Amino acid sequence: MIYNMATSGTQQAASYKYRIKLKYMGGSEDYEVRTESIKTLIVDHNYDYNTMPIMYIQVSLDKKMTDDVIKNQMNAYFILTVSGYDSTATFGTETDAFNVKCTYFLPDDMNKFDTVDYNENVAPETMENTFAPVTIGLMVIDHINNNRKDCTTALQFVHPFPVVQELIHHMKNRNIEPFDYNPEYERLLIPPNMATSVNKAVQYINNQQVFYKTPYRLYQDFNTTHLISSSGKGHPTKDGSDSMFGRKIAKIVIKVNEVDDMSSSVSGLVNGIISAVLAGISSAIGGALGDAIGGALGGALGGIGGGGTGGGGGSGGETVQVNVNYGNVQVMDTTITNKTRNRVVGMKLKYDKAGLKSKSELTKDITLSRRMNNENQHMLENIKADDDSKNFLIFFTKTDLDCTLFSINKQILIDNTEQYKELNGAYLLYRKKEMYTRQEDDFVLNSLIYLKRIDTMTKAEDGKASGSGSFYTV
Repeated sequence: MIYNMATSGTQQAASYKYRIKLKYMGGSEDYEVRTESIKTLIVDHNYDYNTMPIMYIQVSLDKKMTDDVIKNQMNAYFILTVSGYDSTATFGTETDAFNVKCTYFLPDDMNKFDTVDYNENVAPETMENTFAPVTIGLMVIDHINNNRKDCTTALQFVHPFPVVQELIHHMKNRNIEPFDYNPEYERLLIPPNMATSVNKAVQYINNQQVFYKTPYRLYQDFNTTHLISSSGKGHPTKDGSDSMFGRKIAKIVIKVNEVDDMSSSVSGLVNGIISAVLAGISSAIGGALGDAIGGALGGALGGIGGGGTGGGGGSGGETVQVNVNYGNVQVMDTTITNKTRNRVVGMKLKYDKAGLKSKSELTKDITLSRRMNNENQHMLENIKADDDSKNFLIFFTKTDLDCTLFSINKQILIDNTEQYKELNGAYLLYRKKEMYTRQEDDFVLNSLIYLKRIDTMTKAEDGKASGSGSFYTV
């Protein structure tokens, strides 16, 4: 079932505008693209399926530069700078959100020869001043090179945590959540076919024994590299390196208001500690996660997450509120639809099974069988957590946010309008799309946020197993 619900804010505390600069380097000539030639920039962070952002920028280039971009695709590169400032501040300081050197890719149908297709009515002698719209895909060169590493490893009597630390030690501003499981291996060998990149090597080690009770996520953001679980507890950086303004933000509370609530039409976000809201959500969630949130509230600035290692991690931090109205939010309940099974069985030396939280009226269990490493006894927890998190998906849009606000290391809580109180709770960010659109001399940011609800069933509820698959035994 699909509810139409979400964007907004209460008292506006900050509303951000952006400026974008683009330079072309390494071709026949170096160019600085005129700011007025930049039309839109899209930044896609797909945290579940990618390990780095992918960008698309639409620009109008003259023929000479377009030809050069096409011919030198293997050697040339772009330098992209996005900076922002608080438009509500009397003296807004412009600060770089990110400044990156990018390789690029072009549409398949672009002319790869010396000439470019233009309007036939344009005289050849004026071609130099004729502008054609071009969409260019961008990927950060450092992100790609960081992943290209020979990870061949043969070690004895080691724990996975320090091995993984070493694999990613060259990545920027590492923020690592301590592992839930860190056993000692008598022998750890990463085979050649899994040692061709850091991502493959980390995946291989996790397949021997999972790092966390929920699936791990390794993601190179513009200013920080995160290796964290999918628990949604949050793991803020120690120094705010993941924030445009160096702010250490631990929690984001998304307040979904009625559609006629005027505060919901305000762009930007609200700063501050929102104890009453968090306490209400904590009570509604219950269980271990609710206790953790409640405990964190006792510290006023409390963030959830232990001290990290290798350049990241730390408790405490700010809480900010983002207000939306349910007219701009879409909520999708997939517990009934799109389910092909309601139980998963792990095939090892013995059978383990976990009931998925499907509400389907099935006459019998429909089982998915997964073969697992005999030593990877906690993999079934990951499979169940991943599947159950897809039962409720929420999407909403918001304008003029700090583009570094939403990231995968933040704890995200939703406080819905009365009509949808049953959807209150903790959510996990699994995708973020940002579109920067020109507005006079600045760019306006429209963010599309994708969230999935985290399994918050308490142990008491978990024990009420039924044949329909609502039980959980590992």
